Amino acid sequence: MLPYVSRRKFIKNTLTGMAVSLFPLNLSCDKKQTSPAQAYHKAVQTILTEIVRHESDNLRDTANILADTVIAKKRCFLYSGFPSPAGYYTLNSPGLPPVFINLLSKQMADTIRKGDTLIITESGDIPEFARKQDAHVIGLSSPQFIDEYPSSIHKVYAEKRRLGDAAEVIIKSHVPYWDGLVECPEYPFMILPGSGFVRTVILTALAGEVYYRSGGIGLTGNIPPHVALGYIEAVSERMKQITGQYETLQQSGKTITDTMIKGGRFFVYDSNNALKSELTELSGRPVFARYITREEILDDKLKADDALLFVSLRSNATLDLTLMNKVLSTVKTVISICPHDNTGGYRLFKQASFALDNLSPEKEGVITFDNGSKRYLHTGGPLNILLLWMLIGEITGQMIQHGKTPQYLMGSYFTESEQHNRKALEVAEKRGY
Repeated sequence: MLPYVSRRKFIKNTLTGMAVSLFPLNLSCDKKQTSPAQAYHKAVQTILTEIVRHESDNLRDTANILADTVIAKKRCFLYSGFPSPAGYYTLNSPGLPPVFINLLSKQMADTIRKGDTLIITESGDIPEFARKQDAHVIGLSSPQFIDEYPSSIHKVYAEKRRLGDAAEVIIKSHVPYWDGLVECPEYPFMILPGSGFVRTVILTALAGEVYYRSGGIGLTGNIPPHVALGYIEAVSERMKQITGQYETLQQSGKTITDTMIKGGRFFVYDSNNALKSELTELSGRPVFARYITREEILDDKLKADDALLFVSLRSNATLDLTLMNKVLSTVKTVISICPHDNTGGYRLFKQASFALDNLSPEKEGVITFDNGSKRYLHTGGPLNILLLWMLIGEITGQMIQHGKTPQYLMGSYFTESEQHNRKALEVAEKRGY
């Protein structure tokens, strides 16, 4: 194990070898410069710019392979591990054209045959099996794999896994190898992960591009991936409008920070169950943010002095509003993330103490297909993720200013993760946050 000081020096000594992959490192959460929430927002915006700049050809080539698969009446599978951390890319999410089939079990994976295509965010036996079946395999990179990082970085990995061992095309994430996008002097690694956001954006963008290109013979080819890039631009433009909510983020963060300092807990609920992987799978995530399910809320796991972040892709879903009434009967502090549409009636954002707008009021999506008869590609998923981590960043910055620096967890793919995470959990349990 590297001692703390040596690890910090190692990060600095390897910056020059990282090129694009570590560009967010200059975004510090030093309170004299910018808040962690603002630093995270800027870093994600930069990542989208880098993806458009460097991955357009890979997006096009991948979309062509997938579109040819659809045209040939074969199947396009998505493999993210079991249980699948698919996030917002599920059948319950709006605006997703019927392109990818989520692999939910080994039995489903055994049906892969010649001519099918498998897009992977996870390595292992299933991609290898797909190649042996003469299926196409496409990789969507992430920090837990070494594919897009220079050899000088590989020494910090506990297990050197590659997607490229099975994939014929790799779409790079452009996320730093720590996964986190913000550097704070209080932590020996980057915090606030970006890979979940990037995965959601790229998979949604690809689904739209494939749907367009598979609409008829001859639509695949060398033309730029206009649909995919259009979706990324739509997400990016809405992200810019998020800056108008910094004050609400600060107020929400202060309320939650005060709750935690007084002994309360902070929970996150997502009606699509999509944010669970953000809070349980990724590196650079905080110990203090606990994911809670609908069943646990109904079983009265929440207490009056807790704080809850209530996240949804809708503002007026009946089940959401019913659950919100249950929450409000117990919990004093409730923050919502959902679209702020202007229609009447009960709305989640009207019931909450503070409300963050994901700027995604559309029922299905932002891009039209089939001569305007269909709309796909919803922006709510990635913007919910963005607002989640910006809020957690704001809480973190305010906790640090109060001398209550919260603990963060390192990804299991690092050599030092087991020792660091054990100590972090011990400290958090002793403090109560």
